[in-house]
Amino acid sequence: MASPSNQLHMVTESAQHAQVTSSGTADSLHGHVTRLSGEVGAVVGTGWHMDQALGFGNAHQSWADGMGKLIAALHKVSADTGAHLNDYMETDMVQAASLNKVQAPMFSGVL
Repeated sequence: MASPSNQLHMVTESAQHAQVTSSGTADSLHGHVTRLSGEVGAVVGTGWHMDQALGFGNAHQSWADGMGKLIAALHKVSADTGAHLNDYMETDMVQAASLNKVQAPMFSGVL
């Protein structure tokens, strides 16, 4: 279980990196899925008509469906990370503004 002190700060650079990386990975995977689906369609749809082709086509479709779910999940991770990062930074600015308004009395050296 995380301690409260671990939940009070965020390394914003790490969060930004995670947001960009998850989105970039999702986009890259989408490109691979699209390219591979074209290749599979060219082979299965043109000259390969036996039962193996049907089985392979079904297996590929199951794989493509799973990849679609993974890609959607990575985009959600990116969006959620961005939203939490923005919320964290906004809260930090509001709290900093409140603390900056506090006027500490000047110490005159007399106790």
